Amino acid sequence: SLAADQYEKSGNTGKTVATLEQLVKDFPTPVAERIETRQKLAEYAAKASDRERVMYWQREIVKADGTAGAARTDRTKFLAARSSLALAEPERDVFRGLKLSAPLSRSLPQKRKALETALGAYRQAAAYNVAEVTTRASFEIAELYRQLGADLMASERPKNLSGDELEQYDLLLEEQAIPFEEQAIKAHEANAALARDGLYDEGVKLSYAALAKLSPGRYGKTEVVGTYTATLALP
Repeated sequence: SLAADQYEKSGNTGKTVATLEQLVKDFPTPVAERIETRQKLAEYAAKASDRERVMYWQREIVKADGTAGAARTDRTKFLAARSSLALAEPERDVFRGLKLSAPLSRSLPQKRKALETALGAYRQAAAYNVAEVTTRASFEIAELYRQLGADLMASERPKNLSGDELEQYDLLLEEQAIPFEEQAIKAHEANAALARDGLYDEGVKLSYAALAKLSPGRYGKTEVVGTYTATLALP
């Protein structure tokens, strides 16, 4: 808001935040305006590097939009979609941070559980059908599958395996990892295919870049540029 910006310029950010928080508490309507207020509060928290407070206001934005009913607008949906996407990041990071140690029978279930939690968070963001959010969420979903496949191949091997046993173990790992890589390619391809509909935003670009690494024979740099150029020429 203009008042908030003026306070910020004068160095009274703390007073501004307190005022805006009171505004949200005392005057929850109009809904669209109060969601904008929450967005401003999230931005102030980000400037203060207060991650927990940022996430709090992002959750509040998602909640307010979800219960807005007839007061919901394209703008509130957009802000909620972006907040939902951001809220998925910590779940993704938890998944990434889990290492697969031997024996896999103990470490893999925890990794799979973290995968499902992260997938659910990104699917929730994608469900808003806000293009830039959906394509980025779709990219992240594909990368979660790719990461699990890669982590399986990089997982700790059991100790005291003979040469032949280790070779057989590696083959078994590969059999488990390949389906996840295939799932990642399929998800990236679906995202990249949106370019044919004229959508070539950051999420789509990232999927093309991922495909160039996962399947360089089909998605080399030249082919990607050619595909996009052909798309632009379509009526």
